[in-house]
Amino acid sequence: MEKNISDKLILHTDPSSPTSEAVRCLRTNILFLNKGEYVKVIALTSAFPGEGKSFLVANLGVATAQSNKKTLLIDCDIRKQGLSNIFGVDKSKGLCDVLLKKKEELSIDNIPVVDTGIANLSLIPSGLYASNPSELLSSPVLEHIILMARDNFDIIFLDMPPVLSVADPVIVAQKVDALIFVVAANTTNKKAAKRAYSVLKGANLNIIGTVLNRADAGAGGYYRYKYKYGGDHGDYYGENKK
Repeated sequence: MEKNISDKLILHTDPSSPTSEAVRCLRTNILFLNKGEYVKVIALTSAFPGEGKSFLVANLGVATAQSNKKTLLIDCDIRKQGLSNIFGVDKSKGLCDVLLKKKEELSIDNIPVVDTGIANLSLIPSGLYASNPSELLSSPVLEHIILMARDNFDIIFLDMPPVLSVADPVIVAQKVDALIFVVAANTTNKKAAKRAYSVLKGANLNIIGTVLNRADAGAGGYYRYKYKYGGDHGDYYGENKK
């Protein structure tokens, strides 16, 4: 029986909406970026809180699961617990609890992977709030969890904290294949966005793209998302109309 689905999961509740179509376009480009090279573990972050990265991670997860990919979301934003709140899962056990263990004690069976109620989509919740999230996320146990998840899922998305608020994103991003930077239209300060991007580039991370979230959906019938991919494969902008 299907669980109650949050109205924030627009790919599930309103799959024919312009926003849903835009997220599907983003999903397709992520799956086939770098001239067909498959990137399996992708983290998303932003400059500050409130820029919609958790909403985007959740809906990218739904879109990818709907394309028959066995998908895992990991809520690494321990302070805000955005994914855990969107999916309405029990947060009494989750990532924080596992990161306190020794990696020798872990197997895929004792990692708290929960059913989201959507086919092909699973979630590791944040767990109960910890007072030392940066220290927990720097643990080699997180890398071990990701390593085990690679063998059991087709694609993995991590929701990370904002770059300019805490040190966590740079710590976590060292453990993934690629990173996407989320910017909110008419919200993110341009100087702050550049500073956050410089922090990520300075850490020698594989930034595969920037997503402009909450773009004006009024003028010209544009969808809520615009996206840019840059790097060795060139730059690409997508603006999807009805």
